[in-house]
Amino acid sequence: GGEGGSGGSGGGASIGLWLASVGNPSVVGNVIQSGAGGSAGSGGDGGNGGNGGNGGSANGTNGSAGRGGVGGRGGNGGIGGRGGGGGGGPSFGVAFAAGVAPTLTNNVVASGLGGNGGVGGTRGNGGEGGFGVAVFDANPNDSFHATLNNNQLVAGIGGSGGSSGGQDGATPGTPGLSDAVNFN
Repeated sequence: GGEGGSGGSGGGASIGLWLASVGNPSVVGNVIQSGAGGSAGSGGDGGNGGNGGNGGSANGTNGSAGRGGVGGRGGNGGIGGRGGGGGGGPSFGVAFAAGVAPTLTNNVVASGLGGNGGVGGTRGNGGEGGFGVAVFDANPNDSFHATLNNNQLVAGIGGSGGSSGGQDGATPGTPGLSDAVNFN
């Protein structure tokens, strides 16, 4: 069979304020609004299968029964599977990296819409929708967390999951997370 198609590219992120390598910053009295995350690309088509082989030769011996005929040509290989759709780009009002513990006070923080996941086609998985999260912790499992005091947090709508035809076990993408924060 042909080679599988390439996966779709992911959508670009939109981040209102990115905090990295700054320790314990304070963000006070701001209005922070991010734009929409970018939509993802669709999965690529699979490659064509190779040509079938030539038929076998007639190698029988001549005798009273005669010689066998030439075998028929083999069939072409199948088309490769379609690549999966890319993930939609996220939208974060404020995002902070691992090792950063910001304090946000008296802010309005809003995220835009998450980007839509890419189409997987008939046999490719659909891409996940992009997140729409007002305050996003890049590593919510580490020991660094945000302190939130008197903020108005507005979550954008998560992007739609990409579609899939569902054949051969392919699944549609899940919708993106929509929440004020992604941590407890």
